[in-house]
Amino acid sequence: MTQMRIMCQFVADVPVKACATSLNLRLGSVVNYYDNLRGEYLENLKADPINFSGNLEYEVDECLIKAVIDKTSGHRHNQWIAGILERSSGLLSLYRIPDRSGESLVGPILEKVPENSIIYSDDWQGYGELSKHNYIHQTVVHSRGEYQRNTVIKNKLVSVHINTLEGINHVIKQRHSNKSRRNTERIDLFWLRLHTAALEGLFSGLLKLNSL
Repeated sequence: MTQMRIMCQFVADVPVKACATSLNLRLGSVVNYYDNLRGEYLENLKADPINFSGNLEYEVDECLIKAVIDKTSGHRHNQWIAGILERSSGLLSLYRIPDRSGESLVGPILEKVPENSIIYSDDWQGYGELSKHNYIHQTVVHSRGEYQRNTVIKNKLVSVHINTLEGINHVIKQRHSNKSRRNTERIDLFWLRLHTAALEGLFSGLLKLNSL
């Protein structure tokens, strides 16, 4: 039961000290357990990476986190983050990209999203390359104030928008609005918490962890 409580606080992004205080545990024990959970997250993502298997509906979008500090070099840089959301399953893949160019945006989509899928994006020019590949690409024209519209694809009424993924990106930017949280380690950990497969793997691997 204690393990599950710590895990829930870890997933909810509760700081180590606050977790130890609320559960009346030794700080060092919680620090070690958090470290174990981070390792378990990473191992599960490596063993079971996010894969999209069907020609379904996908949202794609990107966001920018400014002044991210690299703990190795100590330097700050702006970091673009791109994401792909599979609507039917809720599976989410987040990854770094160097810029918003078509090459940077489209390349990972070609690798991850099955052909013949429906892809929704905004009207940023970088996504224009998708129309040259074997996808059904639909856009919402944010520059004209459009954020959702309905259309018929394959005799099915679909909702064209990227509101779900934009909401996730808003959380990402809000979560890293504090400069002290803008470092590569915290970003990686936050991403892991958003990846459905990693979360499922973490819970299934609970018994592998040492008890307090």
